Parts: sequence; C-alpha cells; structure tokens
Amino acid sequence: MKRRLLLLGLSLACLFAIPFVVSPSAARAVVSPATVWGGQTSGTEEWLESVTFVNATTGWIAGFDGTILHTGNGGQTWTAQTAGTSSDLYRVDFVGPSDGWVVGDEGTILHTTDGGTTWDSQVSGTIWGLYGADFVNEDEGWAAGNGMILHTPDGGQTWAKQTLPSLPPSVSWFFLRSIDLVDSNTGWAVGSDGVILHTDNGGTTWSVQSSGTAEDLEEVFFLDGSNGWAVGVAGTILHTSNGGATWSPQNPGTTSDLASVWFTDADTGWAVGDEGTILRTANVGATWSAQKGGSYQYLRSVAFVTRSSGWAVGLGGTILHAAKPVRLTVSAEPTVVAYGGTVHVTGRLTTAAGSLIAHRSVTLMASSDRVSWRRLKTLSSSTGKYSTSVAIRRRTYLRFEFAGDTTYALGRSATRSVTSRALLGAPAVPSPVYKYRPYTCYGTLKPQHRQGWYDTVVYCYAYGDGRWQFLFSKSAENRDYRGYTRYKFSFELKGTGAWTCRIRAVHKDADHARTVSAWRYFAVR
Repeated sequence: MKRRLLLLGLSLACLFAIPFVVSPSAARAVVSPATVWGGQTSGTEEWLESVTFVNATTGWIAGFDGTILHTGNGGQTWTAQTAGTSSDLYRVDFVGPSDGWVVGDEGTILHTTDGGTTWDSQVSGTIWGLYGADFVNEDEGWAAGNGMILHTPDGGQTWAKQTLPSLPPSVSWFFLRSIDLVDSNTGWAVGSDGVILHTDNGGTTWSVQSSGTAEDLEEVFFLDGSNGWAVGVAGTILHTSNGGATWSPQNPGTTSDLASVWFTDADTGWAVGDEGTILRTANVGATWSAQKGGSYQYLRSVAFVTRSSGWAVGLGGTILHAAKPVRLTVSAEPTVVAYGGTVHVTGRLTTAAGSLIAHRSVTLMASSDRVSWRRLKTLSSSTGKYSTSVAIRRRTYLRFEFAGDTTYALGRSATRSVTSRALLGAPAVPSPVYKYRPYTCYGTLKPQHRQGWYDTVVYCYAYGDGRWQFLFSKSAENRDYRGYTRYKFSFELKGTGAWTCRIRAVHKDADHARTVSAWRYFAVR
C-alpha cells in the first residue's frame, strides 16, 4: 500500500509543478533527473533483505538474525530496533509511519503500531518460511512463502491460508518469493520455476498466469491494475501492460540474478541484484542501463520515494542511497601566509546544472598528507555559498564535504593546498666575533620539527669594497627545545683586519614555504 501512496504523491507533485501543456514531442525529450549512488552506514554486517519508506525521510530495513533498522532522516543515521526474534526476516511493509509488519523464517510475523519502537509476534499458523508481504491498509494484508499465501482481514490478529490453484506441469512447488496487491481485490504473487499467480477477488481464488519462463522469479511490482514487472535469476525481467494476461521478456543487458524491482512511474524504474547490479530504465523497460553503486555485494531490495531518491540494501549490511548529484567547490586565498596567518576559504554547493543549493551545511576538512582528514568546522548557508577563515601554521590541504540528504547525494570538493612560512628567528651570534675561534650558535624555528639535519641554511656576508660579499653557508641541525625547535650551526672565521658581517637563516621544507629570518649584524675582530 505504501508504494501506492508514494506514487500518488509523486504524481500530484508533478501535476501541480507543471502549469502548462507540453507537446508530445517535447514530452519525449524530457530527461529524468540524474541520480548517483552512495553508501550509508548500517551499523551491521547482517544480510539485509528488504527496504521500505513511507515518505522521504522515514524508512525501515529487515534482514537476517532478526535485524530491523529504522531511519527518520533519510538514512543519514540508521538505528537498530528490537525485533524479539533471531529468525531471518525477509520482508518489511508499512502502511504509514506507525503500522508495519515483517515476515520471515519459521512462519515469523511481527507487527508494530508505534513505528517499530515495539514489535509483537503474530500467530501465522505455519512453521514454513514467509518471504513476501503486502498490506493495502491497516487491516488487510497478505503474506506469501513456502507453498502458501496467508491473508488477514484484521491487522494480523488472525491469519488464514488461501486456496492455491493446481500446480501447472512446469512448476514443481509454489515456492513464492513476493506478493503485491494494488487494492483489496487485485494482486500477484511470483516464485520458483517462473510461477505467477493472480487474483481479482482478494485471494478468494488464485489463478496461474503464463510467464513464458522457467527461471525463478524473486519479486513482482505493479504500478496499477495493468502495468507490472517481475524480476528473477539469470537477468530475467518480465513486463505486462494488461494485468498479466500476457508477459513479455525485457533485455537487461546482464545475466546476473535480479532480486528486486521498483518503478516510480510508467517510464522510470530500477532493478537490483547480484554483484552490486543496479539497472535503470526511463522507457518502460525497453532498454536498461547499468548504474554504479560502489558495491559488489548482492543487492536484495530497492525502493524509491521520488525519481531521484531511493535506497538499495543487500549482503554485508550494505545500504546504498540514490540522490541528485551535487557539485562542491573550494577556493583559498592567499595560498601562502605568515606563520599563524589566516587563509580565506570559500566554496559553493550547486546542482549538477550549476544552480546554488540553499539551506544546507557543509564541513571544512583539513589534512597534512591527503590521507588522514580531520574536521575543522561545519558551515551553514542560506544561499549555497560558504566563507570562513583558517589559521595556517604548516602546509595544509583543505576541502569541503557535503553529507548528503534525502534529495541530494553526498559531495566532496577538490583539494586546495595552502601553506605558511615557518617562524624563523635570526641566528644568535655574539658581537664581536674573534677570528680563528670556533663558535656554535643557535636560532629558533617554529613549529616544532623533528631532530636531525633539515632544510635550514645559514648564510653569512662580509662588507668590503663598498658591497656585501658572500663568506659561507652552513646547514643547521634541528634540536628539540622546550616545545619548539632550535637550529644549531658552527663556524670559524679567518682573515686579517676587522670588518662587519651580517648573517641570516633560510628555511624551506615540504610543510612550509621558503622562510627568511631577519639579518643579524656583528663585528669581526
């Protein structure tokens, strides 16, 4: 039922968002919004079997070992709910933000009336596995599984088996994997050996429809009483436009097993399956194109709330979210500052087409090696433009990150490198300096550097004949000293007469721009 509510909301939104008539030729030229897939954190490594959403933010996932997860913020965070069972759970279905059911192994049926805060067991009357479930309202629902279809007219207080038809020659057993009702009367169930069952009286009677395949079918999805799809192993996709009177195969371009299918309208749909397969169509399934999900796990279920926002779940706790792509930029000026100086950092968050996205927050991240990143600050903007200042003491790599939401996918800007000069003190040289006497001198260097021979070089010049003449250069050795670095060098001057000298240090390393100390003047005797 929940999918019908979502589709109705989407149709109404589209209707009121387009106040003009589009010609047929123009309509065919309209391209559905592009989507990109990114991972969300599930907090579990269990196999996740089913995902459902009742609106853009509120959803549930069911999986192995009694796993039930819930989100109220579009999957930015997922919280485990207490199922009260360790049975593997295969299907979750909600008719609103409060009322929902899950079904699973050993005839397990759980029900909640408070959004999953508490789950209560219901008596199914069977010990066999249940793999599909669908409710059309708070009272009436169906569950399908190993050789049976169950029906409840009272929210699950009582469940009763419905009569199945005789097995057709090509079907060894009614092992049903999925069931879908478009209203209280009309529905379909699919399963092993390509079986498709149909009812037009709420399950009082079920009849076999010819699927044209012997492949196992994993899921069935109908938009209305006419248009539906079924998917299964070996890349099987079937489509009907007449309520299943005839089913036609579609070519997905893959032989991977497909486990789930979802359409947001008569044109646009997705199918997911083994090896992280994600397929999308924008023409009723006439052609399917592969999308990158970033996962190679077996995806078991897919659900969308709009044409650009959806989720897929699967093996190993995998949760993928599809949303509109974004562009995130970063700029920093100046790129070189004095030690502890500030860099002005700006950025823009836009759609793929370049329109600013307002009222979102981004995080400014920093790194010294482009491998390990730390959060500096979170910035909010009512326009999509971001601006802040950052103090820099060594080479730092900066980027903006957008965590994504129910509408837009996560995004990350390019990396901007900025650096500072070191804080380099002039060499402390006595005055006068006496010739033919060795001296060991020091200077300060911040921030603290490792001990050893590094890129601090001392240059000395003497004044004579009206100009400064180069005397020597010395590499300095870094030494730790009370929380900062003290550079050390030794020298000895030779010659005759007295003169004036000046000396300074120059430092450059991978973490700092070229830094020059002040001059230190001294007399030579």
